[in-house]
Amino acid sequence: MAKLLDDLVEDYAANGRKSLPVLLSRLRLHIRPFFDKVFATQFGTDLVKKYMKLRQKRGPNRRP
Repeated sequence: MAKLLDDLVEDYAANGRKSLPVLLSRLRLHIRPFFDKVFATQFGTDLVKKYMKLRQKRGPNRRP
């Protein structure tokens, strides 16, 4: 997933998206710690639900 997330950042930058700083922050604080070491083939509904439950349990401003 790390490579896919890198590609997303590259796309935001290439297209001059004003929300790039927000994306970078959310990736660094929340998404990358959970998904970076996951293989894209492992990514699916079950993993997303697990992430959502963890985020809800810890609150919106806590790292996974």
